[in-house]
Amino acid sequence: MSDRQELLRRAALCYQGAGLLHDACRCLEGAGDFTAAGRLHEELQRTEQAAHCYQRGGAWIDAARCWLRCADPIQAAECLLQGNESIEAAWVFAENAHRYDRARALASGVEPDSPASALRRDLVLARCEAGNGDRLRGGALLASGIEPLTSLGPGFDAEDLLDRALALSQRLHRPDLATTLFAAAHACGHFRDLEQRWERWSADTLGTTEFIPVDTG
Repeated sequence: MSDRQELLRRAALCYQGAGLLHDACRCLEGAGDFTAAGRLHEELQRTEQAAHCYQRGGAWIDAARCWLRCADPIQAAECLLQGNESIEAAWVFAENAHRYDRARALASGVEPDSPASALRRDLVLARCEAGNGDRLRGGALLASGIEPLTSLGPGFDAEDLLDRALALSQRLHRPDLATTLFAAAHACGHFRDLEQRWERWSADTLGTTEFIPVDTG
Protein backbone atom coordinates (compact mmCIF):
# COMPACT_ATOMS: atom_id res chain seq x y z
CA MET A 1 0.00 0.00 0.00
CA SER A 2 1.35 3.43 -0.95
CA ASP A 3 1.70 6.30 1.51
CA ARG A 4 -1.16 8.08 -0.23
CA GLN A 5 -3.45 5.08 0.12
CA GLU A 6 -2.61 4.78 3.81
CA LEU A 7 -3.37 8.46 4.35
CA LEU A 8 -6.69 8.10 2.57
CA ARG A 9 -7.61 5.08 4.69
CA ARG A 10 -6.82 7.02 7.86
CA ALA A 11 -8.85 9.95 6.60
CA ALA A 12 -11.76 7.59 5.90
CA LEU A 13 -11.65 6.35 9.49
CA CYS A 14 -11.70 9.92 10.75
CA TYR A 15 -14.63 10.81 8.54
CA GLN A 16 -16.50 7.71 9.66
CA GLY A 17 -15.90 8.58 13.28
CA ALA A 18 -17.33 12.02 12.63
CA GLY A 19 -20.34 10.58 10.82
CA LEU A 20 -19.26 12.03 7.47
CA LEU A 21 -19.88 8.89 5.47
CA HIS A 22 -19.96 10.56 2.06
CA ASP A 23 -16.41 11.79 2.56
CA ALA A 24 -15.38 8.43 3.99
CA CYS A 25 -16.64 6.71 0.81
CA ARG A 26 -14.63 9.09 -1.33
CA CYS A 27 -11.46 8.39 0.63
CA LEU A 28 -11.94 4.63 0.62
CA GLU A 29 -12.43 4.61 -3.13
CA GLY A 30 -9.31 6.72 -3.53
CA ALA A 31 -7.41 4.23 -1.38
CA GLY A 32 -8.63 1.35 -3.51
CA ASP A 33 -10.62 -0.26 -0.70
CA PHE A 34 -13.71 -0.71 -2.82
CA THR A 35 -15.33 -3.40 -0.68
CA ALA A 36 -15.30 -1.14 2.38
CA ALA A 37 -16.58 1.73 0.24
CA GLY A 38 -19.38 -0.53 -1.00
CA ARG A 39 -20.47 -1.26 2.54
CA LEU A 40 -20.68 2.45 3.31
CA HIS A 41 -22.60 3.15 0.12
CA GLU A 42 -25.10 0.47 1.18
CA GLU A 43 -25.39 2.06 4.60
CA LEU A 44 -26.20 5.31 2.80
CA GLN A 45 -28.75 3.43 0.66
CA ARG A 46 -26.78 4.20 -2.50
CA THR A 47 -27.25 0.73 -3.84
CA GLU A 48 -26.03 1.20 -7.38
CA GLN A 49 -22.83 2.88 -6.21
CA ALA A 50 -22.38 0.02 -3.76
CA ALA A 51 -22.78 -2.53 -6.54
CA HIS A 52 -20.12 -0.83 -8.66
CA CYS A 53 -17.71 -0.68 -5.72
CA TYR A 54 -18.26 -4.31 -4.80
CA GLN A 55 -17.57 -5.30 -8.39
CA ARG A 56 -14.33 -3.33 -8.45
CA GLY A 57 -13.35 -4.97 -5.17
CA GLY A 58 -14.19 -8.48 -6.38
CA ALA A 59 -16.96 -8.90 -3.80
CA TRP A 60 -19.15 -10.59 -6.37
CA ILE A 61 -21.89 -11.95 -4.09
CA ASP A 62 -22.39 -8.56 -2.47
CA ALA A 63 -22.45 -6.93 -5.90
CA ALA A 64 -25.09 -9.40 -7.09
CA ARG A 65 -27.27 -8.68 -4.07
CA CYS A 66 -27.11 -4.97 -4.79
CA TRP A 67 -27.85 -5.37 -8.50
CA LEU A 68 -30.93 -7.41 -7.62
CA ARG A 69 -32.08 -4.62 -5.34
CA CYS A 70 -31.55 -2.26 -8.28
CA ALA A 71 -33.81 -4.50 -10.42
CA ASP A 72 -30.91 -5.39 -12.72
CA PRO A 73 -30.91 -9.20 -12.70
CA ILE A 74 -28.59 -9.52 -15.71
CA GLN A 75 -25.82 -7.68 -13.89
CA ALA A 76 -26.58 -9.69 -10.77
CA ALA A 77 -26.33 -13.00 -12.59
CA GLU A 78 -23.08 -12.02 -14.30
CA CYS A 79 -21.61 -11.12 -10.90
CA LEU A 80 -22.67 -14.50 -9.52
CA LEU A 81 -20.89 -16.16 -12.43
CA GLN A 82 -17.76 -14.19 -11.60
CA GLY A 83 -18.10 -15.46 -8.03
CA ASN A 84 -18.30 -19.09 -9.24
CA GLU A 85 -21.95 -19.36 -8.24
CA SER A 86 -23.18 -20.84 -11.51
CA ILE A 87 -26.35 -22.48 -10.21
CA GLU A 88 -27.43 -19.36 -8.36
CA ALA A 89 -26.66 -17.31 -11.47
CA ALA A 90 -28.83 -19.69 -13.47
CA TRP A 91 -31.67 -19.22 -11.00
CA VAL A 92 -31.45 -15.43 -11.33
CA PHE A 93 -31.40 -15.67 -15.12
CA ALA A 94 -34.55 -17.82 -14.98
CA GLU A 95 -36.52 -16.32 -12.11
CA ASN A 96 -35.64 -12.64 -12.38
CA ALA A 97 -34.49 -12.10 -15.97
CA HIS A 98 -36.63 -14.75 -17.72
CA ARG A 99 -33.63 -15.81 -19.79
CA TYR A 100 -34.64 -19.45 -19.77
CA ASP A 101 -32.30 -20.75 -22.45
CA ARG A 102 -29.29 -19.14 -20.77
CA ALA A 103 -30.40 -20.48 -17.40
CA ARG A 104 -30.93 -24.01 -18.69
CA ALA A 105 -27.56 -24.06 -20.43
CA LEU A 106 -25.80 -22.93 -17.27
CA ALA A 107 -27.64 -25.33 -14.96
CA SER A 108 -27.22 -28.28 -17.29
CA GLY A 109 -23.49 -27.70 -17.44
CA VAL A 110 -23.03 -27.84 -13.67
CA GLU A 111 -21.98 -31.05 -11.94
CA PRO A 112 -23.52 -30.76 -8.45
CA ASP A 113 -21.19 -31.45 -5.54
CA SER A 114 -23.91 -32.05 -2.92
CA PRO A 115 -27.58 -33.01 -2.64
CA ALA A 116 -28.39 -29.34 -1.97
CA SER A 117 -26.68 -28.13 -5.14
CA ALA A 118 -28.35 -30.92 -7.13
CA LEU A 119 -31.72 -29.74 -5.86
CA ARG A 120 -30.87 -26.12 -6.67
CA ARG A 121 -30.01 -27.16 -10.22
CA ASP A 122 -33.24 -29.16 -10.63
CA LEU A 123 -35.32 -26.24 -9.37
CA VAL A 124 -33.66 -24.03 -11.98
CA LEU A 125 -34.55 -26.54 -14.68
CA ALA A 126 -38.13 -26.76 -13.40
CA ARG A 127 -38.34 -22.94 -13.42
CA CYS A 128 -37.17 -22.93 -17.03
CA GLU A 129 -39.86 -25.42 -18.02
CA ALA A 130 -42.47 -23.34 -16.21
CA GLY A 131 -41.27 -20.22 -17.99
CA ASN A 132 -41.41 -21.89 -21.37
CA GLY A 133 -44.94 -23.21 -20.74
CA ASP A 134 -44.16 -26.90 -20.27
CA ARG A 135 -46.10 -27.42 -17.06
CA LEU A 136 -46.00 -31.21 -17.34
CA ARG A 137 -42.21 -31.38 -17.43
CA GLY A 138 -41.86 -28.63 -14.85
CA GLY A 139 -44.25 -30.40 -12.50
CA ALA A 140 -42.38 -33.67 -12.89
CA LEU A 141 -39.07 -32.00 -12.04
CA LEU A 142 -40.58 -30.28 -9.02
CA ALA A 143 -42.24 -33.48 -7.79
CA SER A 144 -38.94 -35.33 -8.02
CA GLY A 145 -37.33 -32.73 -5.77
CA ILE A 146 -39.75 -32.97 -2.86
CA GLU A 147 -38.13 -35.95 -1.13
CA PRO A 148 -34.56 -34.61 -1.58
CA LEU A 149 -35.64 -31.23 -0.19
CA THR A 150 -37.10 -32.66 2.99
CA SER A 151 -34.13 -35.01 3.40
CA LEU A 152 -31.55 -32.21 3.49
CA GLY A 153 -31.86 -31.64 7.21
CA PRO A 154 -31.48 -28.27 8.92
CA GLY A 155 -29.21 -25.84 7.15
CA PHE A 156 -28.20 -26.18 3.50
CA ASP A 157 -30.47 -23.17 2.76
CA ALA A 158 -33.41 -25.56 2.97
CA GLU A 159 -35.75 -22.70 3.92
CA ASP A 160 -34.85 -20.80 0.75
CA LEU A 161 -35.22 -23.93 -1.36
CA LEU A 162 -38.66 -24.59 0.11
CA ASP A 163 -39.70 -21.04 -0.76
CA ARG A 164 -38.48 -21.55 -4.32
CA ALA A 165 -40.29 -24.86 -4.64
CA LEU A 166 -43.53 -23.36 -3.33
CA ALA A 167 -43.24 -20.42 -5.71
CA LEU A 168 -42.70 -22.87 -8.56
CA SER A 169 -45.81 -24.82 -7.65
CA GLN A 170 -47.76 -21.58 -7.94
CA ARG A 171 -46.24 -20.73 -11.33
CA LEU A 172 -47.09 -24.23 -12.54
CA HIS A 173 -50.65 -23.92 -11.21
CA ARG A 174 -50.07 -27.06 -9.13
CA PRO A 175 -51.56 -26.52 -5.67
CA ASP A 176 -51.44 -30.30 -5.24
CA LEU A 177 -47.64 -30.16 -5.35
CA ALA A 178 -47.61 -27.29 -2.86
CA THR A 179 -49.78 -29.32 -0.48
CA THR A 180 -47.43 -32.28 -0.88
CA LEU A 181 -44.46 -29.99 -0.16
CA PHE A 182 -46.09 -28.72 3.01
CA ALA A 183 -46.99 -32.24 4.11
CA ALA A 184 -43.47 -33.55 3.56
CA ALA A 185 -41.91 -30.53 5.26
CA HIS A 186 -44.27 -30.92 8.20
CA ALA A 187 -43.38 -34.61 8.52
CA CYS A 188 -39.62 -34.01 8.64
CA GLY A 189 -40.09 -31.35 11.31
CA HIS A 190 -37.11 -29.02 10.80
CA PHE A 191 -38.58 -26.15 8.81
CA ARG A 192 -39.18 -22.93 10.73
CA ASP A 193 -42.52 -21.12 10.73
CA LEU A 194 -44.10 -23.79 8.58
CA GLU A 195 -47.55 -23.38 10.12
CA GLN A 196 -47.51 -19.64 9.39
CA ARG A 197 -46.40 -20.28 5.83
CA TRP A 198 -49.18 -22.82 5.41
CA GLU A 199 -51.79 -20.44 6.79
CA ARG A 200 -50.75 -17.67 4.40
CA TRP A 201 -50.60 -19.98 1.39
CA SER A 202 -53.81 -21.87 2.10
CA ALA A 203 -55.74 -18.67 2.82
CA ASP A 204 -54.63 -17.18 -0.51
CA THR A 205 -54.92 -20.36 -2.57
CA LEU A 206 -57.55 -22.54 -0.95
CA GLY A 207 -59.54 -19.98 0.96
CA THR A 208 -59.12 -21.87 4.23
CA THR A 209 -56.64 -22.30 7.08
CA GLU A 210 -58.50 -25.08 8.83
CA PHE A 211 -55.80 -27.72 8.71
CA ILE A 212 -52.07 -28.21 8.41
CA PRO A 213 -51.21 -30.87 5.85
CA VAL A 214 -50.12 -34.25 7.12
CA ASP A 215 -47.94 -36.63 5.12
CA THR A 216 -50.16 -39.61 4.49
CA GLY A 217 -47.70 -41.40 2.26
